[in-house]
Amino acid sequence: MGEVNIGKMYDLKAIKLGKEKYPIQVWYNALIKKKESELTVADVLHMFRQGICMSLALKKAIDYLEQDIWAGELYDGELFEKLITVEQINLKNNICGIRRIIAIAKEEEVIHYWDSDEERNDFFNLVETLETKIKGD
Repeated sequence: MGEVNIGKMYDLKAIKLGKEKYPIQVWYNALIKKKESELTVADVLHMFRQGICMSLALKKAIDYLEQDIWAGELYDGELFEKLITVEQINLKNNICGIRRIIAIAKEEEVIHYWDSDEERNDFFNLVETLETKIKGD
């Protein structure tokens, strides 16, 4: 049996669109027709912002960040930065993946070209925040 779409996976219904079509409604209706493998970084970021299918969003975020720690829609590192906003329980449910992401992020200290010390410090403050969040009670 093939991969099912997100709407079926999570029993989500399409939003009926009237004359005015809001971008978030159009995105949501497109999202629920997609299969997990078709999700983009932008989809994952929208899912986080909207609080939709958080376990799937986190799983896909980990997949994307393992490939590219700088993944983002609007700017480099946006997806990593968004992990800080995920509830602690969701992060702890994905502890192995989050630890892998933290390890990859720490490697960037050595191999990434930083435009400034401030940029480097900002990034590593995010790493420390994420690390603290998964260790906390």
